[in-house]
Amino acid sequence: MKRFDNYIVRKGPFIIFILLLIPFSPLGDVVYYLSGLTAIPFGFFLLMVIIARLPSNFIYSLLGAKAFSFTVREWLIFLIVLVILTFLFYRNRRRIERIILRFVKLS
Repeated sequence: MKRFDNYIVRKGPFIIFILLLIPFSPLGDVVYYLSGLTAIPFGFFLLMVIIARLPSNFIYSLLGAKAFSFTVREWLIFLIVLVILTFLFYRNRRRIERIILRFVKLS
């Protein structure tokens, strides 16, 4: 249990950020409830929510408004952009983690 607690203290903000980024997350509001149990300052958590949820809300709105009128070409463009963004995130995940941890330590 002590090892798990240390892991959450070190990696918690990054994991929460990742969970917030996932569109169509099966966790739903559980991420918000669990975040309240962490030592993350509220202002920083709010900033993470805005940064992480804004793209997924845009995607939800776009898909909802245009899903039935998308052509195969538009779905392919959407898929390619999603793959590129996923690749960029994966490639820069350590840098993103360092930035998040730096903000948590400053707060």
